[in-house]
Amino acid sequence: MNKARDNELARLESAAATKQADLDASIAVGSAEGVVRSIRLADLAAEHNAARRRLAAARGQVTKAMKAGAADKIAAANARAEQAYHEYNHIADDAIDQSQKLIGSGLANLGHTLDRVRPAWDAGSAVTEHLARPVDGGRA
Repeated sequence: MNKARDNELARLESAAATKQADLDASIAVGSAEGVVRSIRLADLAAEHNAARRRLAAARGQVTKAMKAGAADKIAAANARAEQAYHEYNHIADDAIDQSQKLIGSGLANLGHTLDRVRPAWDAGSAVTEHLARPVDGGRA
């Protein structure tokens, strides 16, 4: 092989390695952040479900108090149910807001990674094409 061809191959291989390292780093970061996102989304769902169960229990206490017929117990149960309802709405709204932000962040990270795929592939293809070119009019 000639020196110019060897130098060009080294340059192409270095560029391909750099592009691939950039892609690999983006994939690794995206995967790690994805794990954290998944855990947080599961936590938000658990908080939401717990608030929904508390609301259902509070409403059940209203029904129980109504069956008992005591006005003071009905009023107290209604107050607890109203508080549980407000808490549930607050938690649900917060969970939706945080979930949207987390999912949006994940999509942005995916876009960032996908933006690195084509350059990495193209750089690798350039190495392959260089190696496939004939040397001095003969075989590669």
